[in-house]
Amino acid sequence: MASDAYEQCLNIDPDSRNAGQNRLLAMNYIDKGHDDKLFEAHRDWGRRFMTLFSQYTSWDTLKDPERPLVIGYVSPDYFTHSADAKTNRFRDKVLKKGGVWRDIYGIDEKKVASMVREDKIEILVELTGHTANNKLGMMACRPAPVQVTWIGYPNTTGLPTIDYRISDSLADQPDTKQNQFEVIDIFSFLCYTPSPEAGPICPTPALSNGFVTFGSFNNLAKITPEVLRVWAKILCAVPNSRLVGKCKPFCCNSGRQRFLTTLEQLGLESQRVDLLPLILLNQDHMQA
Repeated sequence: MASDAYEQCLNIDPDSRNAGQNRLLAMNYIDKGHDDKLFEAHRDWGRRFMTLFSQYTSWDTLKDPERPLVIGYVSPDYFTHSADAKTNRFRDKVLKKGGVWRDIYGIDEKKVASMVREDKIEILVELTGHTANNKLGMMACRPAPVQVTWIGYPNTTGLPTIDYRISDSLADQPDTKQNQFEVIDIFSFLCYTPSPEAGPICPTPALSNGFVTFGSFNNLAKITPEVLRVWAKILCAVPNSRLVGKCKPFCCNSGRQRFLTTLEQLGLESQRVDLLPLILLNQDHMQA
């Protein structure tokens, strides 16, 4: 498993940020949350990571309760995620509404923390968690008096400097026993806005095809053996149904064959499965 490989990397270099955070991300796909293993892994990573940064303990923010709050959002993903606008269009929208845009790509996280303080941010929201190009080092400095994580990661960050994690009752069920460093604010994990490139809603293809087509355009790492067993069971129970999968690894012949072989072993014929590689243009992705 990928998590085992990351642990081997950490045995060689315990401070490897790439291996440490990728291990945490991978564990979300395989751990069912029935014990504290996942929480403890995030806690231990956070303890080690926090020692690399000094924390601010006071903030030069206005004490006037009638003033507008200054809220900052930090993300490397203001571009072409399925429901996001392209960077320039998004930036123009922010500026038109009277906001401020800071391009922090490639800037040291401690410097970014200083920029947050210069802008007198009162609530700082990071949108990445342990996924690629995050600025958790900035959050570890606690440059803002209230710090929040949202959208980009489905679990605790492990950082005691992050106060809240925005979620909802579906992503984090009220009776969950999973431990968190942050206080979970049950608001809304995702606010979906259809992409303008999606095109009009069409009649379901099953009406003309005569069969149901199931689809998953998810990251292959999320499709665990348990998920494949459930999928195979569903498709075998629905006569003539098909499965369409799309992700980056399906550009590789060996990756496609391994996926198909697993489904065949579960009783699903490979002829009922179509596997598509990454589609570069967002419009083409939507039409797929």
